[in-house]
Amino acid sequence: APAVHDVSVDSVSVPCPVLAGPSSYSVAIQLKNVGTVEETSITVSLTHAPPGGAPVIAVGTSAQLTLGPNASAPVYIPWTPGTAAGTHRLTATIPAVAGEVGITNNTRFIDVVVELHDVQVLSVTAPASANIGSGVPVTVTVQNNGNVGETTPVVLIAQPPGGGPSVNIPTQSV
Repeated sequence: APAVHDVSVDSVSVPCPVLAGPSSYSVAIQLKNVGTVEETSITVSLTHAPPGGAPVIAVGTSAQLTLGPNASAPVYIPWTPGTAAGTHRLTATIPAVAGEVGITNNTRFIDVVVELHDVQVLSVTAPASANIGSGVPVTVTVQNNGNVGETTPVVLIAQPPGGGPSVNIPTQSV
């Protein structure tokens, strides 16, 4: 039987959740030699397409590895998503090996939703004065600047003039 040269990217995965920011995540790429002969000097490269049509970024390339017929191996490439929330596309690609004809399985991608947790207090309003022992309305305006629904406590602390003891006002979740 003639020799068959065929390597593939079987899967690409990232541990979830992925948070926007400077943290690095290990992208697991499963490679396989689906051919009938040993393949040497196999590498895989990883690219990152941020949301919103931003230019594709080269993330990294693996060290060279050798795979025997029907053998597979994981490769790990670190990726830092940056500060853009939304769907990021990670694409793993193996260059064609010598004699390889079917290269459609040499590329695989995964869409990763990068979460941004960012709740901001926009304003706090209250009357300038109040009578001792009476309630006053306090309005707190918050905004979710992220892409994840949030439930967060808002804690107000009243500090009387003249340095008296502070008073915790009951917490409200928003």
